[in-house]
Amino acid sequence: MRVLHVVPSLALSFGGPSQAMVGIAQVLSDRGVDCDVAACLGSEQAAVALRARPRVDGRGAVVVHCFTPSVRPYTLSIGLARWLIANVRRYDLVHVHGLFAFPPVFAAFIALCVRRPYVIRPFGVLNRYGLTRRRPWAKRISLALVEKPLLRRADQIHYTAEAERAQAEDSGVRGCSTVLPLGVAELAPGDRHLVANRFPILRKAFVLVTIGRLDPIKNLEALIDAMAILAAAGSPARLLVCGEGKPDYQNRLFARAAAGPARDSIIWAGDVRGAMKASALAIADVFVQPTFSENFGNSVVEAMAAGKPVVVTEGVPMHDLIKRRGAGVVCGTDAPSLAAAMQSCIAGEIDLARAGAAGRRIVQQHFSLDALGDGLVALYRRLAIAQGAPSA
Repeated sequence: MRVLHVVPSLALSFGGPSQAMVGIAQVLSDRGVDCDVAACLGSEQAAVALRARPRVDGRGAVVVHCFTPSVRPYTLSIGLARWLIANVRRYDLVHVHGLFAFPPVFAAFIALCVRRPYVIRPFGVLNRYGLTRRRPWAKRISLALVEKPLLRRADQIHYTAEAERAQAEDSGVRGCSTVLPLGVAELAPGDRHLVANRFPILRKAFVLVTIGRLDPIKNLEALIDAMAILAAAGSPARLLVCGEGKPDYQNRLFARAAAGPARDSIIWAGDVRGAMKASALAIADVFVQPTFSENFGNSVVEAMAAGKPVVVTEGVPMHDLIKRRGAGVVCGTDAPSLAAAMQSCIAGEIDLARAGAAGRRIVQQHFSLDALGDGLVALYRRLAIAQGAPSA
């Protein structure tokens, strides 16, 4: 089977969607699926593209097709458009990731035109937060005229959580759908000393860690204010913030932290990957994700895989599972709620070891890469059989 995946970007700064695409390509390759990935790439994406390298051991091949955006806001690429028109019919199935961007929308349209089955993974943009932020009037028009017709005619809409499907349906989206959670690769055990040597203040502190893009959707303003509440009350906790964002937004966050009582309690680590990312999780006593909205929550799952208890908001789709299984604390998105949730961990009201073990079990049972690969292959085979194409 030959499957084409189309995603707006594989930039590491694109966050979870890029990481997820790499994992998807790898698990499909391991199962003998020839998996091509088409995306608009720039210089910083080379590392991701290299990780999705062609296989030479008899497994499925992974090939990355790189294109340059002609227009940035919508990721419009003339080169990608020409390539899709010429090549989509060569694939048994097309799986697109995202909406309100040219690469996935045009790929789905071409698949429809040439009668190839296609799957759409919205990756969270159909939830309430996503539809009401960043040019909501344009999204309403586009959703009515472009995305909804494509979603209705899709062979399958791929949601990664029941909460994502429920919010999409609340927005009037209808179509054949399935819920298939993404999977994450468990990181190698980290050496906490890598981060401790860089930031000695963390050596004897109670360490809270958050990892992800510095973006307004992540609600870091409330997290900074929550740390100010804790610091004003004399808490010894320290917050390690790992990630980067647009310079002007980063500077606003830095200024907000520096202006309050948390100025000495928040450490900005910048972008962390590989061994440094594993080290940040190793030194964490608790992982915090204060987001307004996530389509999946890669960083939360990685933290649970590392055996860390988590503090999350209801914007994390698996928050019900975390609460039900005792893997951490679920709280509101406002600063007082975040501060109270973190303080319950700091004060020992939560059994951190037990919560961490519960999180690890959740990942093993629900969010493994093997489960993702098996689920995708089963989905593709069903669609191929329905289309009358080979299902091997």
